Parts: sequence; C-alpha cells; structure tokens
Amino acid sequence: MPFSQTLRNHPDFSAMLARRLKNSPQALAKSLREMGTGRQPSLWPELSRIKFPLRLVIGEKDAKFRTIAQKMAATNPNIRQSVIPGCGHNVHFEAPEIFVGEILEWLND
Repeated sequence: MPFSQTLRNHPDFSAMLARRLKNSPQALAKSLREMGTGRQPSLWPELSRIKFPLRLVIGEKDAKFRTIAQKMAATNPNIRQSVIPGCGHNVHFEAPEIFVGEILEWLND
C-alpha cells in the first residue's frame, strides 16, 4: 500500500493537508537533510542492550515499518510491538485515541 494511502482516506485529511501546506519548503528540506532517517546513525547494535520496556506502535498497513519493528523486537524481549489495525504510517493521526491508549498502557507497565 502506498505510504500515504490511509491518510488520504481519513476524514480530516483535507485539514491536515492545509496545515502542512503552510510549512516552509526550505525548513522541511533542512529538517530532512539534518534529521531524516537516512541521516541518523544506526543504533541496531544497541537494541540488544535496552533494559527497559520499549513499545513500537506501528500501523497494520505500514509494511516497511512493520518489518523493521519485527526485526527490532526480535533483538530484545523488552521491545514490544503494537500493530494498530487499519492504520498506515501515521498512527497518531489516523487513530489518536488508540495511539494514546497504547502510550498510556506502556507508561503504566
């Protein structure tokens, strides 16, 4: 499924898009250049050393990040995945109540 397909079907997509269109293209480009995932150092070797609970919240329809989350969880029993049904990459926008519930559950563990 395309990266943004589930967003396009969301009832608040138009409002979200209008907000995003107000962003500065130069600032967005700078953010990607300086902080994008392709720029960040790999911390995969550190995953096995995590001693605290870590929750990965991913959308069911986000195949790329579900695969990454599965690989991360396989490195350490303290890493748990929460796959949110019907969601793509932007879980906090697509299902905010479920997302908050997952975070609260993780904080209470």
